[in-house]
Amino acid sequence: MTLVDLPIADLLQAPIEHGRAQLDQARVAHYMERIDETEPVTVFDTDDGLLMADGYHRLEAARRLRRTTVRAYVRKGTPHDALQFAVENAEQKTDMTVSEALAAIYRRGRRGAD
Repeated sequence: MTLVDLPIADLLQAPIEHGRAQLDQARVAHYMERIDETEPVTVFDTDDGLLMADGYHRLEAARRLRRTTVRAYVRKGTPHDALQFAVENAEQKTDMTVSEALAAIYRRGRRGAD
């Protein structure tokens, strides 16, 4: 795992979006106030590109602050690895079960495909 500043424009964000229908605006505001102190986002370097697996509120905070890069942990892997990480992370950080996280990620992916 490598820690780098990645151009936001290079990140692929769908369909793994933590399963949230929308971002928690209070949480985004919290990260905006502490952007330089927040944990880096997690990205998987896949054959398809740099796939976001964790950190959507932090990413949105960086965008709103008009930053062009975001601190990221980059892991080598496949889209399946990124999905597995996202589901496990959602289960650990929220009250979602694995089934709920997968269903929410699937819904997000379907909306992006429409």
